[in-house]
Parts: sequence; C-alpha cells; structure tokens
Amino acid sequence: MTMRRSVYLVCFIMVFCFTAAVSAQPLNFTQLLEKVEHKLTTIDEFQSMASIKVVEGERINLSVFSIKASKSLMTTRIEMLEPDVISGQVIVVDQEKDVVKMYMPVLDQIVVQSLEEAYNGDMDLDFTDIGSFFNMQGLEGQIKEVIETDVGLQYIVSISGLDNQLDFFPEMTDETGGGQHLQYIWINEEFMPFKMEFYQDDKYLGTFALDEFEINLGLTKEEMQNLPDVPEVVF
Repeated sequence: MTMRRSVYLVCFIMVFCFTAAVSAQPLNFTQLLEKVEHKLTTIDEFQSMASIKVVEGERINLSVFSIKASKSLMTTRIEMLEPDVISGQVIVVDQEKDVVKMYMPVLDQIVVQSLEEAYNGDMDLDFTDIGSFFNMQGLEGQIKEVIETDVGLQYIVSISGLDNQLDFFPEMTDETGGGQHLQYIWINEEFMPFKMEFYQDDKYLGTFALDEFEINLGLTKEEMQNLPDVPEVVF
C-alpha cells in the first residue's frame, strides 16, 4: 500500500468514527433512566467537588465542599470550603462504627457523635451511595433537551412528583406549600447525573451540583478518616 493510500485510509477512518460519534441517536426517557441506573450501580467509591444553592427569601445561600465516599469502606469524608464561617471543617461519617466525627478549626477540637444523634434521625441520605443523590427510580418525566458535544450526547430531563427527594430544600417536603414540585437533571455523555435544579411551580428553590467527578480510585480507610491530632469531645 502506498503512502498516499495509507493517508487516505487513516483520514477516512477518522472521519467515519467522528461521524458515528456525533450522529448517535438520542435515547428516550425510559432508556436513559435505565442507562443512568446501571451507571450508578457500577460506582463503589467517588470523589468530587460539590455545591448546594438554597434560596431563602431574597437570599441565596451557597455551600461548597469536597466529598469522598466509599460503599465498601462504609465511609464518607466531607471538607467544607464555603461559606467562610464553616470553611475548614472536616466531617467523617463511619457507617460501620455508627459514628460521625467533625473537626471544628475554630474550636480546634473534634466533636464525636453517633449517626442518630448527629442527624436527629432525620437524615436518610446515604452519602456513600451516589445513587441516593440522584434517585430516579420510579419517577416520571421527559427529556427537555439533548445537547451534542465532542464526546457524546448530554441530556437535560425534567421530573415531577418529588415528595421524597433530597431534603436540602425544605419547601419541597412541606405539605402545606402547595404548587407543583419540579426537578431538572443534567446527565453527561457517560450517563452520569451531575446537576439538579429544583422548582416549586416557577419558583426556583435551589441547585445541587457535582464537579471534577472521579470514580473507583482505590480510596483507603486511613486517608478517609485522617483528622488533625486535637482533643475529641464525645456527645
């Protein structure tokens, strides 16, 4: 084969592969949910930057934190970055030992509580399971937009009927609040949800988003539970 024919062949393969990638057929809503649910079951551990925006009256409260979580280690580590008043706090949740340790830099001490005491029995969100952040099982919705990118298709879906969704947004679980609860979810080309926006009718309630997401990195118990060598206060 001549050099010229080799070059033509390589160019043809590249063009064919690119065309196949960008012309991928969008999934319907049911197919997409099946892909997302399968993707979430493959994740044993993850680390990510995360942000939560919550609207309270005229103000938007922003929390930013890094999170590492492992189902097999039954451990979650959260390092607070914003707001400034709690920046530097480190929370380690050990579900195996049923204990929460919170390093508080202002007091230079570690507060130790049981899981039940720490969350007053109200927090049923399993931080080690990424599926609990984006629980879409049994929900009804529709695909609002399909976005073509260089690496594949991204989706924006709308979902209603959210009475049991994340309690970052109290108004969503307020039975007296009225109105229709609506959620928009952004899903990337690997079928990984990475952002949710919440509404009550047309009223924006808040956003939960993940960034710099990595999975199955081989996290260790030691790095997950590492805290400063300061006094512990047990409650």
